[in-house]
Amino acid sequence: MRFKAACLLTENRWKSTKASLLFFTTKAQVYKSRMNDFSEVKASSLGDYIPTVLNFEEGEKVVAGFCIDDYNGAYAIFFENGKAV
Repeated sequence: MRFKAACLLTENRWKSTKASLLFFTTKAQVYKSRMNDFSEVKASSLGDYIPTVLNFEEGEKVVAGFCIDDYNGAYAIFFENGKAV
């Protein structure tokens, strides 16, 4: 896999193309999409740019992302500004 400078992969799992993706951002927002909203590309490609596909605000960046097959369980993300989702 290729990554841009300063990007980090913390976990790698096989998932269905029907799985949901949740992206948490620096603006305390959560964006939900599906795996099949993104183009399938070769491992050597950088692929789709998430902020462009999901229409992020200017300067908004991903701080965490989850790939979820079902919604059993709970997730909580706490931001530096005190907000939580």
